[in-house]
Formats: sequence, structure tokens, C-alpha cells
Amino acid sequence: MKVAGLDGAMSDPAQARRWPLSAAQRGVWLGHQLDPSQSAFNIAEYYDVIGPVDVAALRRACHLTVAETDALRTRFTDSDTDSGAWQVLENGVPSELEFADCSGSSNPELDARGWMQGDLTRPVDLRGGGLYSMALLRLSADRHFWYQRCHHIALDHTGFRLVRQRIAEHYAGLTAGAPGEPGKLPSLSALPSLAVLLDEDAQYLASTEFEEDREYWRDRCAAPPPTVRLGHQGTGPAGQVWRTASALDAAQAGQLSRSAESAGAWRAALVAAAVVAYCHRLTGLDDIVLGLVVAGRVSPETTRVPGMTVNVVPLRLPVAAGPAFGELIAAAGEEIWDALEHQRYPGENLRADLGLRHRTEAVFGPVVNIVSFSGELALAGCRVTGHLLSRGQVADCEFTISDLAGGGLAVETDASAALYGEAETAAHCDRFTRYLTTLAADPSRPVGDVDLLTEAERRQVLSDWA
Repeated sequence: MKVAGLDGAMSDPAQARRWPLSAAQRGVWLGHQLDPSQSAFNIAEYYDVIGPVDVAALRRACHLTVAETDALRTRFTDSDTDSGAWQVLENGVPSELEFADCSGSSNPELDARGWMQGDLTRPVDLRGGGLYSMALLRLSADRHFWYQRCHHIALDHTGFRLVRQRIAEHYAGLTAGAPGEPGKLPSLSALPSLAVLLDEDAQYLASTEFEEDREYWRDRCAAPPPTVRLGHQGTGPAGQVWRTASALDAAQAGQLSRSAESAGAWRAALVAAAVVAYCHRLTGLDDIVLGLVVAGRVSPETTRVPGMTVNVVPLRLPVAAGPAFGELIAAAGEEIWDALEHQRYPGENLRADLGLRHRTEAVFGPVVNIVSFSGELALAGCRVTGHLLSRGQVADCEFTISDLAGGGLAVETDASAALYGEAETAAHCDRFTRYLTTLAADPSRPVGDVDLLTEAERRQVLSDWA
């Protein structure tokens, strides 16, 4: 099966190609129309690069990657109102690697961070293109920040990873020659076309699997409980996100894995169970619905295509204070397994199925996200450490667990400033991290037996009630 709009123009590289949006892209398109900042869906990261950087080679590597990556050469249009929104793929899209020399500043790192924040919050015109930005910010002769930003409608974090890996591969080839000699382009297999993702998406939407997934989620979301709300101090603008993080060392991360294995599950299930228990303890609700971030890529072919497929599906678990944490881990593992079997069902379709017509009506509140963001990117001759700046739009709050170098884990909380205060977000991150590690240390303990509050927090509560 071929996606409508993909035939014909594919054979003429001089022609712009008009393709439909995937189900995942349509959700972002609708969200972007309602975003007053027009920047909430930007995702961004930077790499702290220690060592000599060949600026010309990196610029060439970026240019080559953009030229072969469909998702980086798109703009979006809805001028054909009868057919809805489309994405137009164009040749000759500018792919300049911006360069800014901050080394003469009294505080180069502060200036570089200010530059990145300015670009990250820049409004994006989906109809005008230019959804991807790259920059090399010089802090000193042997230290740079390599920055990348993209709108979520073009790439998810899997697509982002594929792009930066491709740039690094081209850079390695371009710098492989002896000193003073130009390197040769590496012999790389061609990146698959975005059409691979769009074809598979269209096939799914026309399949019996789509109908089966609809029935599964309708049944799973029947008679929904109240939406979990953890934020009470938000006064910020829509689109602004507070980010805070804590870290687990390798020993603590290992304990999480062992406790999950003892319950017959994997670490993602343990983290999800801990978030469910945390929400239960703070709200008193005994039927918790979280959002679970899923990749939406189910075939080997799609794992190599830079594009946007990520989805967020409901994760519903009953919880009580009595059962041991290990039992909740096992239940979460089964629920996640079932959710992954039905992970491609579009969130916008589910909202329509449930009769949710306004964007403020939520299927779930907090979201749990298990990612593998490795800072170990190879850039020839340099030591490189990755740092995430933004995961994009956050409707409520998101608890994320990601890998750290050395075997540790980052525990991150992203929260909408419209619903959460900055200090409140940091408190949730610290409190959840303590709760997570305490539960993981002894999964036989009932989830209600672990204190959530520190002594200082307990004194504050008593003072407020006095």
C-alpha cells in the first residue's frame, strides 16, 4: 500500500513532494496551532565537546545529513483546506551550521547557554520551514557546545538520535585523512525515506489491527477515574516548562534492576509502579491513569528512519496501600506489555473516542518516560558529553528516567509552569527520587509504609495547619 500523495513526484528530484502527515504528526500540528508561544514543541540538546573541532568538516557533515534526511527538509501547509494539512519536502533547503565565538566573553559558558535558550524559545513557523537548527558555540580553543534544535513535528528523540549519529559518521569520514589531507566521504548505506514511516502509518490506519487497538483502548479507558493532578502553584505562561533533575549512582541503579527482576519485570515497570504509587500517596486515588511514552516503531525498517512516530498511551493501574511494592511492579509490567501491543493507536483518535473535545480535557495527568539518552557520541578526536535541553511540550508533568555515563541514572521532572511552580517541581523531583530508591531497596514493603515527607516538609505541613 502506498500513501496518497507519495506517487509520481518521487521520481522527479527537482520537484517538491507533498506528503500527508502521519497520525503522530497530526497531534503535534493541532497542538502547535493552540500554542501561543509557537515554540513549546521544540526539542533540543547540546554536546559539550572537548578537543579540536574541524569546523569546516562539521559544517559539511551537517550539510550532507540534511540533504539526505527528508524530515529535515519539510515545511507544512494547510492551504488545501479540503484535504487538511500536508508536509512539503523540498530540495535546496539551507543547512548552515551557525557559528558563534563566545570565547572572548568574561563568562563564555553563560553566554553560550543564553544563545541556546534564545534559539530554543524562538517561535517556529511550520508553514515556512526551517524546523531544524544547528550551531557550534566556541567557549575556548579546545572546547565547544554543539547545539541542535528541531520541532517535534519533524523528529522525535529517536529521529534526533539518528540524525546526530549520521552527522558524526560523515564527520569521521571527512576527518579521517592524514593532517593537512582532506578526508574521504565514508561509504554509508542510504538513510531510508520518510515514505517508509508514512506508508506503514497508512497501512496501520486501514488495518484490522487499528480497529482491534481502538476496542482495546475503549475498554481500558471505560469509566475513567478522576485525573491525577499534582500541581498547585503554577502561575507561568502556557508553554513554559520547569526542568529539574537528580541522579542515582551505579549502585542505586543496579538495585532498581535487581528489584525489578525479582518481581519478574524490567526496570521500566519498576519506575512506572513507583510513579503510580507516588501519585496514589499524594492524591489518595486508588485507580491511577498515567501517560506512558512509547516509540511507535514496531518494524525493523522504521527504526532507521529519522521522523516522528512517538505516542503517549494510557497506563492504568489500581493501587492500594496494603500490597507490597513488588506486586505493583509485576502488575505494571503486565500492563506495559499490553500497552506496547497496542501502542500505535493515535492519541487524537482516543480523545475523540472518549468524547474529549477540548484540549484541556485530559486522558491522563502525569507521564512516565523511560529513555536511553547516552552522552557517549563519538566525534573524531574529541571527548563528547550530551545534555538534553528540552523534550518539547509538557501538558502536565513528566517523570523521566534516563541513562548516565558510568551506569547511573538521571531522574528528571519536567512540569508545565502553568500548573506547577518552579520550587514545587524541584520538590516533586527530590521527593519522588527518595521514594523510588526507598521502595526499590525493599520491594516487599507496602507502598504505604514509606514516608514521602522529609522532616522539614513535615514541620512545614504542621505549621500550615496550626
